[in-house]
Amino acid sequence: MINVVDFTSLTHGFLSELFPWKDYEVPDLAELAQFMDRREKMGTSGVRSTDCYVSPQAIVASDVIIGAGAQIHEFATVRSGSIVGEGAVIGFGCEVSRSVLGPSCSLTHRATVCSSIVGQEAHLGAGVIIANTHLFDENMRNPTRPITVLSPQGDPVCLEVARFGALIGDGARIGMGAMLGPGTLIGRNSVVYPGIIVGNETIPERKVLKKRGDGYVMHELRHDMFSLVEGQRGVAHG
Repeated sequence: MINVVDFTSLTHGFLSELFPWKDYEVPDLAELAQFMDRREKMGTSGVRSTDCYVSPQAIVASDVIIGAGAQIHEFATVRSGSIVGEGAVIGFGCEVSRSVLGPSCSLTHRATVCSSIVGQEAHLGAGVIIANTHLFDENMRNPTRPITVLSPQGDPVCLEVARFGALIGDGARIGMGAMLGPGTLIGRNSVVYPGIIVGNETIPERKVLKKRGDGYVMHELRHDMFSLVEGQRGVAHG
């Protein structure tokens, strides 16, 4: 099994009340993926916090749960089965499908997030795409081939669902135009540079993925990576 807590703290607070386990149970990724798969079909009523913002130009399914202070901007689409945590921001033209967005995470604009879990304070740059189904399924419109992910130890784990994109750890940053999934796990505070393609891989926490040729190389995250060096003027694009 894969312990969700190793990647994200979504099992605490507002979101923990919605998930299918008790306080003393280990939050299993396969169980969470199956819950997300079922929730789209439940037809339950959604809840919107009184102080969230939903643009009149956004499309939000009736069963979506939206936490306090969350923002959903113009021409964004949030499809059935999704949960939007407190303070999360879904930017212009984004699409979110049966996904869980953690507190204070941000999708800048035109990001596509399918059947995924985005951790607390994670950041997805412009044009990020997270896919959720195998290309070699018999019926792409009604997939049945289950998604398998790799545990941090490198062991394959079947999630027993045909749709699952990625688990993005708390504080991770995904650069613009990156493509993930299906079956991608990104550890806490890791950084994926723009334009990189990652699929069915597990990236440990505090790693930096930089583009090299058609692939990428992985480095350790330096302690000062998120701090501005005094006098430095250049910034990374995300």
